[in-house]
Amino acid sequence: MEAGSHATLQCSVDQGDIPLTISWIFHGKELSSQMGIETTRIGKRVNVLTIESIAPFHAGDYVCVATNAAGSTNYTTELVIMGTCVIFRKQFQLSLPCNNSAEYIII
Repeated sequence: MEAGSHATLQCSVDQGDIPLTISWIFHGKELSSQMGIETTRIGKRVNVLTIESIAPFHAGDYVCVATNAAGSTNYTTELVIMGTCVIFRKQFQLSLPCNNSAEYIII
């Protein structure tokens, strides 16, 4: 990816109890479309973060937070901009408590 291109991250919950909430945090605050970042819920278990035109101020830690009645968990990935290269530093998987079964978030 290059600066100015778009990027997406998907946070999905494969198993577990609904209702659940999936949200995104950037610089300690819930994401706002004012920064050119959108989050879209797809069905009951997926939320997609989209940056339409990556700029230097988009660099930093993005946190996906999943919550249901049994608990909450989160994980962080870093968006790195190196010259014209843009990468998400790591992919990850989370577990969320849910009635004796595991719930996973894959980003």
